[in-house]
Amino acid sequence: MTLKPNNLKHSHLKHSHLQHSHLKHSHLQHSHLKHSHLQHSHLQHSHLQHSHLQP
Repeated sequence: MTLKPNNLKHSHLKHSHLQHSHLKHSHLQHSHLKHSHLQHSHLQHSHLQHSHLQP
């Protein structure tokens, strides 16, 4: 009977590790989106400047 609880414990640790990896991944995605947004804002700004120079 001792093997059963050990097995459950092991599975739980594995699961926690997967959750942790998922959180890490989500954080990286979030950072990437933030970066993309800043790039987009920069492009928009350049476009506005260009429009202003044109007339």
